[in-house]
Amino acid sequence: MGVERRVENDKGLRGVHAAWAAGFALLGTLGLFCWLLLAPFLQVRAAVMAVYAARSVGGLTLPHTCTLASATREKEEIITRLGGPGRAEWKLRIYAQAPELVAPLRSQVPRMLTICKMMQKRAGS
Repeated sequence: MGVERRVENDKGLRGVHAAWAAGFALLGTLGLFCWLLLAPFLQVRAAVMAVYAARSVGGLTLPHTCTLASATREKEEIITRLGGPGRAEWKLRIYAQAPELVAPLRSQVPRMLTICKMMQKRAGS
């Protein structure tokens, strides 16, 4: 009788252990998602917003004499904040795939990727 009861308890413990294992696997997957996708997305969004929000007050865009040189400098500043052209490139690609609702300045990404390539060529030569 003691052996039968122990076997029944072991079956119950297996279910509990399986539930804990599934919970830890889910937690690990969520952590990996945040580390590989969400963190780089939020870094790009913060860097882009910091540069472009400096031009607006109360939601209104201030007059800005935008020359090609100043626009390039702004984008180079963003790329530098993101860790340089190599690291910024894959972070920008993640940002570019996000919907417009959460990535409002997504239209700037192709230009920034071009500047990344230019910066890499300058560094390489």
